Amino acid sequence: CAIKFTSLCKITLTISSCLSKVAIPGTLSIPASSMLDKKIRNKSRLLLDRLERISADSPWAHQASGVRASLAKCLAGDDPDPEEIRNLLILGYQILEKAASEIPESGAG
Repeated sequence: CAIKFTSLCKITLTISSCLSKVAIPGTLSIPASSMLDKKIRNKSRLLLDRLERISADSPWAHQASGVRASLAKCLAGDDPDPEEIRNLLILGYQILEKAASEIPESGAG
């Protein structure tokens, strides 16, 4: 996932690379121990942090909060459902993309 900050915190997301690794069925690997793959857990933590940073003034803040809570609850469970986590990751990245597109660019001065 490439998330970078440009002038005055304008977020540019390279969402396609994130979604391509998450959205394709069968890309989640679940070890025999029923623990989620480390990469998926790391992506989930990154997404949780990014969703938390969406401004309360953003029209996407409420939805981001709901996805954060659902993802955190899912990850905290004893036997997380990989399909549910995959869907939450996709939804979370879509919310991030939409919230980032609403950040106004500052005028060049």
